Amino acid sequence: MSKTKTQKTNPAVLRKLTEDYEAACNAWVAELLRMWELDACYGYWADGTGNNYIYGDCGMTLSMDEIVYCVTEGVSEEEYWERHEYMLEALEYNLTVPSIRAWHTGFEDAAGLRPFHRTTEETFEKFRQMKRDLEDAIEAEKKGQKF
Repeated sequence: MSKTKTQKTNPAVLRKLTEDYEAACNAWVAELLRMWELDACYGYWADGTGNNYIYGDCGMTLSMDEIVYCVTEGVSEEEYWERHEYMLEALEYNLTVPSIRAWHTGFEDAAGLRPFHRTTEETFEKFRQMKRDLEDAIEAEKKGQKF
């Protein structure tokens, strides 16, 4: 099998592509902040520009995919935070975490063929109670008590 030679990209072209990408990423973020009426001075790119944007002391982290989706589909800040809270609880119990698209549309795929199952608040409350019961049982065992 023969190897094909790959030409290196001209540094000036790379610089221009990077500048254009950064400008586009910043424009998407600016539009999201405008939509959600947030002040830009509280946000920053976690890793330069273009991957993860962190906003405020609350640590709201948005990927570029989430930013684009929220802007193009008109996802409200409230809906984003609902998903964020759900995501934190789902992660605690090792449940599937929905993408912003799945949360917004109710489907795991763009075609709308696979519905996304959302764990109910009642189920989460049962999980929380079971966790408390387990923690109590462990503490009792540590103290040598029966439960």
